[in-house]
Amino acid sequence: MRSIWKGAISFGLLHIPVKLYPAAQESRPRFRLLHRLCHTPITSRRYCPHCQQELENEAIIRGYEFSPGSFVTVEDQELEALPLPSAHTIRLLSFVPLAELDPLYYQKGYYVEPAEGGARAYGLLSQVLEESQRAGLARVLLRSREWLAAVASRGGLLRLHTLWEAAEIRSPQSLALPGEIRVEPQERALARQLVDQMTQPFQPDRFPNQWQAAFQELLERKLRGEAPVRPAAPQEEPAVSDLLAALEKSLQELEPQPVSPS
Repeated sequence: MRSIWKGAISFGLLHIPVKLYPAAQESRPRFRLLHRLCHTPITSRRYCPHCQQELENEAIIRGYEFSPGSFVTVEDQELEALPLPSAHTIRLLSFVPLAELDPLYYQKGYYVEPAEGGARAYGLLSQVLEESQRAGLARVLLRSREWLAAVASRGGLLRLHTLWEAAEIRSPQSLALPGEIRVEPQERALARQLVDQMTQPFQPDRFPNQWQAAFQELLERKLRGEAPVRPAAPQEEPAVSDLLAALEKSLQELEPQPVSPS
């Protein structure tokens, strides 16, 4: 892996030199757009309609539209020179219980590696965060944007998660949610029993990407010149009118079937 950021985590008077590495990479197939007639890849043009010409990268500049049709231009060097303390330092501003971090705010994850001279302080911060089940909130400048970020630890490894800003999270107030629903005690007990029986350790590799497997099979068939397989029409699930009966049936289906004697 190649680090995408070098700097330090500051924690009180502690200064921990670190590097950041992307914790995940996308593995989904990437498609090119082709001309249906000849299967030639199409190209995107950077075209100026005023000058009626295509532009090279060096002729393009960033612009912020402050009113319709009016722009202020910004050079990359100006963005890099902004006086932000987050440019090279992840300063932990406060700490919050991990359980209070709504997963809705998580964006991207990064591994944090100690740089030269930072191993001891890195280990100290990692242990304290893991034992207390807390995360440090910070500001960090990544890829020309300042992010709110959470620094947490698991298994001795510090991880940084960029977070959506509070203003970027949409309000659910416009959703047609049900009002207060009366739930019978027996329904609640059966639902809790069903959840308990279906609870397992988090093992994401137990849930393979079915779309990707189906696409790979389609691709191999096409390369062999075979016709693609048509899936069977999905069967409609009957609507459930009796909540209690549905819960009881769900629990019965989870119970192990008796083994017939050989």
